[in-house]
Amino acid sequence: MKIVKVLLIAIGITIILVVISIKSFPEWLVIPGGILMLSGIAFNWVLDAGGKIKSWMELFEKREGLSKEDEIQRNLNLKRRIECDFQDWLNFLPENRKRNSKMLLRAFDGNQYPDSNKPDRYGEYSWFAAEIKSIYHSGLEFIYGIVELVVFDDNTWDFREGTKGENLSLIKTYRVGQINFSDIIDYDLEGDEHYPFPHFFCKFRYKGLPFEETYFKCVDKIPPYYFEYKTKRSKARNATYR
Repeated sequence: MKIVKVLLIAIGITIILVVISIKSFPEWLVIPGGILMLSGIAFNWVLDAGGKIKSWMELFEKREGLSKEDEIQRNLNLKRRIECDFQDWLNFLPENRKRNSKMLLRAFDGNQYPDSNKPDRYGEYSWFAAEIKSIYHSGLEFIYGIVELVVFDDNTWDFREGTKGENLSLIKTYRVGQINFSDIIDYDLEGDEHYPFPHFFCKFRYKGLPFEETYFKCVDKIPPYYFEYKTKRSKARNATYR
């Protein structure tokens, strides 16, 4: 069905080009077989301009995308696969796991692995290690660093760097990123000769990262346990503590 749609689009563009060409150069009408010849030239030009039929199909698929029903079914199937393949991790708290929690997160369209890993315009990398944490309602959570936060009396917070003042409470937290199932293309459970542990191939479409949301979880399990960006103190309010 998709091939038929792509061909119809190509034929439609070809007809437009033929009409424009005849209006601009009516001599085509007096040449024996001129219209047929012109149509062939125009059609070949359309295919070449589109990078052949495969590129036209890929372009159309990107615009069309999955239906909502297909996307839900696809994500549920992926969730079931992950629950089965990663049960040795997900069925236990990190401190009780017998297997290393380290995974490799890779941009599915990246071309740097494994030779180099240069940061992009956001200062992020196309592949990096993170620890699998748990499943949430839309995808998988990964821990990708430890961050110290400054917590104020009203339970707002900020990063420690650049924050000054007296009697500020410092809390060490895990930085937790959430990857939506829709942004996970697939995974390789065994990894490869460079990194022999699971690799997740993801869409890095959130300013160079695969995480649709990020929050911070207290390391020492003392309240407050979680910190979200919506409770982060603004720069203007921080100024009163400096």
